[in-house]
Amino acid sequence: MTRDRAADALSALAVGAVLAVLLARRDAALAPVAVAAGAVGAALLEALLLRHRERVRRLWERPRVRWGATLVGGAAAVAVGPFAPAWALWALLGGVCGYLTLLVAATVEKRRSAA
Repeated sequence: MTRDRAADALSALAVGAVLAVLLARRDAALAPVAVAAGAVGAALLEALLLRHRERVRRLWERPRVRWGATLVGGAAAVAVGPFAPAWALWALLGGVCGYLTLLVAATVEKRRSAA
């Protein structure tokens, strides 16, 4: 895994950890449909971003953008999370899991094609 992908994974895990803590504090029951919807949403978002791959890559390579997205995601979860319905938090957590799954798949594919 490249250093950039590892940083992306850690950023996603940080936001996911905030969501998981919020859900655990509420003792919220698992919402599998919301988790699945969030994962599908993440895949669709990534597919849309692929249409503008070079522009997105140029923006994402900026440390301010990369770390800003993490801070905004975590801060938004902390600020809105206590008031949001549990299914929305589960959907966001599903999105984080979906993103991490795509990141792992892309890493494995890159290694496979390089071999």
